[in-house]
Formats: sequence, C-alpha cells, structure tokens
Amino acid sequence: MLAVYAFALGPGAVLMGIIPSAALVSRWFSTGRGKALGVANMPLFILVIPPVAASIVLEHGHTALFAFSAVLAGLLVPALFFVVDYPKDRNLAPYGERKSQIEPESVPTAGESLADGAAVDTGSLFRDARFWLLSISVGVLLGGGTFYTTHIIGIAAEKGIPLQTAAALLSLYGVGTILGAVAFGWLADRIGLSPLC
Repeated sequence: MLAVYAFALGPGAVLMGIIPSAALVSRWFSTGRGKALGVANMPLFILVIPPVAASIVLEHGHTALFAFSAVLAGLLVPALFFVVDYPKDRNLAPYGERKSQIEPESVPTAGESLADGAAVDTGSLFRDARFWLLSISVGVLLGGGTFYTTHIIGIAAEKGIPLQTAAALLSLYGVGTILGAVAFGWLADRIGLSPLC
C-alpha cells in the first residue's frame, strides 16, 4: 500500500494536478488568464465523489472503493491523448492574441522567461528568493487543502459523526474551493502581475 502511494498515487497527483493544468492554461490564454486558471483548477469532483465514496464503503467496503477509484482514474487516461500543449501545435494563437501577433520565434520554450524571452537556467532560478517565496507559499496553501481533504472524514469519524455527514462536509468544502478559485482568478486578472515578478 505504501509503495502504491509513493510510486503511483503521489507522482500521479503531481502529474495530473495543478502544475500541468496551470502550464496549459498559461500557454492557451494571454488575457483573462487568472479567470481561466480559476476555472481549470475548480475541484468539481469533490462535490460528487465524497458522498458516492461513502455509499460504496458502507455498502461494499474499502476494497470496492479502491476498485472504483482505479476504474475512474483509468477512464480519465484516454482524455490525456487529446491534450494540445501549445496553440501553435494546432496553428492557433492564445486566447486574447491574433495569430498575426505571434511569430514562430516569439513563443517561449522551457527555460525561457515569459516576460522578456531571456533564458533562465535552473541554478539561477533556485538562487532567486522570489522562486522560494512563491514555492513555499503555494506549498503551504496546497498542503493545507490536502491535509483537510485527507483527514477531515477520519477526524469526523473519531468525533462520532456519521460517514455520510462527513462526506457531505467534504463536498461543502468543495463548494467553497470552487467559489474561491473563480473569485481569486477574477481578482488576479484585476490586480495584474506583481512588481516582484
């Protein structure tokens, strides 16, 4: 079980989580990027999955829940073949730009800054205090959310709260995170880039 979490679920969560979705949205949107990131990172499954998972556990046990999770994850894999990394791969421009505004050489590649096109090597990135400030801040925020979603049902069970009620609590948390994702995306578009960037 520990090996599955360490070598399958952990890397899978990273590779299917916020980093690739943020990279895709940033490539496909040049205006309204904050709102697009908010929509892309809305945890829609958290509204439905906790009550369904609670019902499966109560009726069929934990083994059936793991099988259900595996099937659900497997059904998502074919969608990955339809992901288009860059608009230019489909002869398109990012949302908010006309195709004529984009020259082939102007599309940044990995290791280039979006702001000025200057190359940024990994060593200088790791020496930049802004990188660590952003990384630690995002890590704390994401870690708090992960801690909550991982442990809230167990804590509720210890307090004697029925499993279905605890699952509903997790779904309610999902409503808040969806509203927050959209609200903060809108706010990010209004404020714009920080002078630190």
